[in-house]
Amino acid sequence: MASLINFQIDGVKVVKAVENKSNAYPEINLIDLKINTQGPFEDSVFSAFPILIKNIRRGNTVLKYFEKGKVFYSFGRKGLEKFFDLRYEHISHE
Repeated sequence: MASLINFQIDGVKVVKAVENKSNAYPEINLIDLKINTQGPFEDSVFSAFPILIKNIRRGNTVLKYFEKGKVFYSFGRKGLEKFFDLRYEHISHE
């Protein structure tokens, strides 16, 4: 998870991570993730790195917490994928 949060291409950080303390559980930090690009370049980044399509979604939140002096990460919320496939046979003609 830490490698995803710190994902870089040619030394440029691609994933933007905004970290805040949880109001309800101060021992947990909430990290919201998104791609740090916009427009057509964003599509190029997603197409070149499939790991980002599956793990950087709209509405992603990662939990960062500490146990026995070690840092742990877990997905707290996984939003909708940026892209998805829609099969022709699932489209209603009505």
